[in-house]
Amino acid sequence: MSSAKALSALLAKTYPLDIRIVDFYERVVPHLDPFRRLMGKSVDDFYNQHGLNKPYGGVLASVLLNGVSSIGVMLQNKIERALIREFEAYSPDLVVSVTPHINRFVVRAANCLNIPTSIMVTDLFELYRGFWIPPNARNALVPEAALKRIPKGRRAHCAPLTLPLVRAPFYDSFEGTAGDDRPNCLVIFGGHGSNAMIRIAEALKPFGGRITADFVCGHSKGLKSLLDERELPEGFRVHGYVEDIHRLYRQADFVLGKTGPGVIVESILSGSYPILLGGWWGLPQERPNVGWLNGMGLGRVVGSLPAMIEELRSKLHEKPITEPRLRDMALRDPEMITEFYGRILDRSGPPRQQSGFETVAP
Repeated sequence: MSSAKALSALLAKTYPLDIRIVDFYERVVPHLDPFRRLMGKSVDDFYNQHGLNKPYGGVLASVLLNGVSSIGVMLQNKIERALIREFEAYSPDLVVSVTPHINRFVVRAANCLNIPTSIMVTDLFELYRGFWIPPNARNALVPEAALKRIPKGRRAHCAPLTLPLVRAPFYDSFEGTAGDDRPNCLVIFGGHGSNAMIRIAEALKPFGGRITADFVCGHSKGLKSLLDERELPEGFRVHGYVEDIHRLYRQADFVLGKTGPGVIVESILSGSYPILLGGWWGLPQERPNVGWLNGMGLGRVVGSLPAMIEELRSKLHEKPITEPRLRDMALRDPEMITEFYGRILDRSGPPRQQSGFETVAP
């Protein structure tokens, strides 16, 4: 959903469009989703609550991905009919999908109504060949690292991005924040946090007085309560959901978290040094990020909490490594994205009943 919001905010600044974000699970298939009926929550919510950053998380994620694919095959016609009804009701000039396991349904449904479509890849890499880009896809925006895994026959319809799109404030110019001279650590594990943050807080206590730290728990009120109850050193702050998260990134010298594309890109754009937990047990789509980040020298992915703390200790008195060339290239991505979608809208002819732009997200 964050990618859809970032894209919508970017395009709204340039084009007079009625932009609408559609929650695929809530809006399109709530009555067709067997997983939700059985478990009482969407696949994404189930994984975030029960598998994120746990030792069995990668296995659970693989099972869920295969389950989603199987459900999609079984309900393909019903899902496409539901999408067609959604598109007919709104009559958009363009439909963009930012969710890989529904791309083929979105493209087929929109093609039935002659509505232009686009896919914006929000991972650094393709999970496997054709996961993001189905055979009938057109107008895809793909990070350069992911292009190598896309079948050659489909690359002709892909335009390269430097890095996946993140929220607009990360692309704004900024200067270093004044204040505490001690190194700052930002601890963040996605929008729902992770119990790993409690162990990290305990491991960072010996650094008290030498560093400051910000723990972002996101939407997890329970995690925030657990951290609030602990006696943390002076300069250690606990946050819930933070709307202007870019401010915490910009004051951070180090970012401790998981190997998701969001934290990697936001760290690069902010000039922070990410030290991330990852490995064979992580999310399938995040495993390729490990070798990429370590190989680029932009941060470090480690396999355990002790290794994370040791990496922080070794880098504590060094200036974090940044790659200004990659960052400068990524800062031009929003302009390229805006022009890319402007060309698609120009080719699609005059607006339909109303000028519309629809983004399908989980």
